[in-house]
Amino acid sequence: MYNQNEPSKEKEEFGPLLARIYAFFASKSGKHRLVYSRITEDVTSLHPSSILEIGSGPGIAAAMIAGKLPDTRILCVDPSTTMTKIANRRFEKLSLTPRVKCILGDSSNIKTEELFDLIYTSLSFHHWSDGKRDLLELGKKLVPNGTLIIYENFIPDNGNNKKVKHQHGIGLRDIESFEIPGFVKNHTIYDGLVTVKFSKI
Repeated sequence: MYNQNEPSKEKEEFGPLLARIYAFFASKSGKHRLVYSRITEDVTSLHPSSILEIGSGPGIAAAMIAGKLPDTRILCVDPSTTMTKIANRRFEKLSLTPRVKCILGDSSNIKTEELFDLIYTSLSFHHWSDGKRDLLELGKKLVPNGTLIIYENFIPDNGNNKKVKHQHGIGLRDIESFEIPGFVKNHTIYDGLVTVKFSKI
C-alpha cells in the first residue's frame, strides 16, 4: 500500500546530521514536549481510527498518540530519509509497528490511496512549498466528517499588516487565507501556538 522508497518532491529541511541533532533536542525540549502533549490531548479526544501525520520528524507525537489510542493506525510522512529511519526505530522500540509507520513524503507527495479520520501537521506547515494548494488536496484524503488540523507557531503580523519575514510560523493573515471548500474552519491561539482546525461537513 505504501511506497517507502520514492524520494519526496520537496527539498529536505534537515540533512542526516541536523536530523539527528533535531531529533535529540525535540525529545528533550520542554517547549516541544508541551506541544506534543497538547496535540496528543486534542487528537485522543477525537478518537480517530486512522491518522495521517505530515512532517512527523522523529515520530515523537505519533508515538505518544499511539500509546493513548491502542487501536488506531497512524501513517507518518516526512521528506527526510534520516527522520523516517529515526521515527521507525522509535516505533519498533515501543512495539508500535506495524500499525504505526513512517514513510518518505511531504504535503504534496503522499503515496497511499487510504482515507483518514484525521490529518494533522505540527510545526511544519511553514515549510510547505504551496500550503493552500496542498490543503485542498489533503481535504480529499479525509473520510466524511473527517478533521484536518494545523499546529504552528503563531507569528504576530507587524504594524503594516505584513507577515514578519524569516519566522518559523504563521500569522493571522495566513490563517484567514486558508480555505477548504466543504469544511468549517476555526482557530485558537494559546501561548504562542496556533491551532487551525478544518472540520468536514
